[in-house]
Amino acid sequence: MKTNINQKTALITGGSSGIGKELSLLLYKQGYQVLVVSISKEELKLLHKECKDVNPSGKLETLEADLTQTESIPKILKWISKLNLEVDVLVNNAGFGLWGKSWELSPEKVDSMLLLNVNAVTRLSNEFSKRMIERKNGFILNVASTASLQPLSYMAAYAASKAYVVSFSEALAAELSPYRVKLGILYPGTTKTNFLSVAGIHKENKKGSLGNLAYSIAMDPKDVAKVAFNAIQNETKRSVPGFMNQAHYYSTKIFPSWIVKRIADRIFKKE
Repeated sequence: MKTNINQKTALITGGSSGIGKELSLLLYKQGYQVLVVSISKEELKLLHKECKDVNPSGKLETLEADLTQTESIPKILKWISKLNLEVDVLVNNAGFGLWGKSWELSPEKVDSMLLLNVNAVTRLSNEFSKRMIERKNGFILNVASTASLQPLSYMAAYAASKAYVVSFSEALAAELSPYRVKLGILYPGTTKTNFLSVAGIHKENKKGSLGNLAYSIAMDPKDVAKVAFNAIQNETKRSVPGFMNQAHYYSTKIFPSWIVKRIADRIFKKE
C-alpha cells in the first residue's frame, strides 16, 4: 500500500458487519486509509467490493483474524508493519454478547466473549498506545455499550465485560493525556445488527417481551456509525448515539442504581 503522509490510517476491528462496516465505509469515503480486521472472510470480500464500487482508487486493506486467539494480535502487528503503515486511529469495535441465565450459557462461548470483549481490547489498546506515544499523536475509540451502565441480569458477563471497557478506557485515557494521545468511548445501545441474534435475542410480536422491545427501538447501524465518525473527527471523550440511549445514560447518573437495575432486570428477564 502506497502511503500518503497527509492521509490518516484507521484500523477497525469487527469492521465487516454492523456498526463496524458502516464506520469503515464512512472513513473510506472520507479518504482514510482503512484497515479492517474481521473473522469473516466472506464479509471482508463483500466490504472490499462495496468500497471499490464507491471509489476504485481508495485505500483499503483487510485481514481475516480471530481476535479470541492469542496469535491474532502479533498477526495484526506484522500485517501493518508489512504494509509500512502507522495507525492514526484505532477502533476497538469487535465484540458480542450472550443472553440467558449465567450458569446455563455455554462456558466456551462465555470464554470467547470475554477474550474478545476484554482481552483483545486491552491488548490492542496497549500495543497501539505505545506506537502513538512515540509519534505524540493518535486516537483510540473503544466501543462499550449502554449495557455497561449497570449490572445486567441475564446478560451478566456481557454487561460486566463492557463495564470493564469503560473503566479501562477512562484510566488509559488519563495515562495517555500527557503524550497528546486521546481516547474516546462509544456507548451504543440496541442496534439493527446480527448482535441480537448472536446473543440469542430473536424478534417476536409478544408485547412487552425483550424480543419485541429490542427490535422496535434498535438504531440503524448507519446512524450509530455517524456518531462514531464524528467522535473520531473531534476526538470526543464520550459519545452516546440516539435519544433513547442518551436517556438511559443520564438516568444512571440521576437515579439510584437499584432503581435502574430493577428496571433493566425486568426488561431483560428470561423465563
